[in-house]
Amino acid sequence: MVRHAKALKISTADSVKTFLMYDMDVSAVNSRIEQCRDSTKLLSNPCFEVWILLHEMERIGPLTTNECVTKLRRTGVWKNYSKGEFTNAQRSVLVSNMEDAICRAEALEAYANPSSTVYLLIKEIRRGMP
Repeated sequence: MVRHAKALKISTADSVKTFLMYDMDVSAVNSRIEQCRDSTKLLSNPCFEVWILLHEMERIGPLTTNECVTKLRRTGVWKNYSKGEFTNAQRSVLVSNMEDAICRAEALEAYANPSSTVYLLIKEIRRGMP
């Protein structure tokens, strides 16, 4: 899949970076991701919702995907959270709490449960901004 995506890419920059964003709750995918070279892994353990939780709270213990989503839905504007969709209020929380989430994510051990390296993409985007 990565080879196919790289073959289709259109680049307007001198250098191109590949980012792979996956949830680590699928062990079959984890072993394949490890084999992908020349890419930045944006992995969340157990799932992407950990990244969202880091916008709301500092301490999160190990959890399953279901526990993570349940915990998220008990927090702030996330009561009606639906995977892949954000309300305006939820987007606002993500933007306004971004720095806290980045600091919290950096303090966690990458790829351990819980963790998220999604912040690497945010930092890369910021580096490229004027």
